[in-house]
Amino acid sequence: MSVRVGFVGAGFIARYHAMQLRLAAEPSEIVAVFDIDPSRARAFCDDEGGDVALAGAGTLLEHSIHDLDLIEWLVGDLEVVWAQQSSFHAIEGIEDSVSVLARLRSGGTVSLASVWHDVLSRPSQRRVEVFCEKALITLEGEYFGPLRRQDSDGEVVLEGDELMRWLAERDIAAVSAEQQFLSTVRCWLAGEQVARLRPDVHDALRAHELVNAVYRSAEQGGAPVRTPLREA
Repeated sequence: MSVRVGFVGAGFIARYHAMQLRLAAEPSEIVAVFDIDPSRARAFCDDEGGDVALAGAGTLLEHSIHDLDLIEWLVGDLEVVWAQQSSFHAIEGIEDSVSVLARLRSGGTVSLASVWHDVLSRPSQRRVEVFCEKALITLEGEYFGPLRRQDSDGEVVLEGDELMRWLAERDIAAVSAEQQFLSTVRCWLAGEQVARLRPDVHDALRAHELVNAVYRSAEQGGAPVRTPLREA
């Protein structure tokens, strides 16, 4: 059986976790994003966590590649990145802390903090804050929230079942990337016409280009590095 390129999706599940954040920001214009913080409590519990030959690199490559994909999906293409990295655990080639400042092609700014830590009471999670022109949107706990919107009229907080109902009212199904992929495969095997899955291999390649730009900046002591133009 052959599968054409574009049919197979890529595993950038952070997009599905942050769908409600994207909706909550409408119709405001996003001007800045900061504190995307995927702190990870299991960094060195994994067998491959301390072996660069198996892991390839540290927190940026293993986890925050998803965050870079998420940033561009939410607010647009990155143009320039400045980065610093460190290794508290002093494992060669395995960074456990990365800080990134980026400028969007639209003119906005983004900051990303990616940390592997040993605070076991704080589980693996993201915290995303998006400053819009007239609102601040904060997402914690990924898919089930809480999602918080603050504007001149006050504050609204949604989480759990209430957040799922809010999504359903806007025709956003609570379907994981894995469920979407399996459903598409079933339709394709049944001979039905299927749409291109997103994110796909092209999105995955783009995320790796962004990761490489961040690493190059960090290796140069934080020098600005321009990201490649995204292919149309």
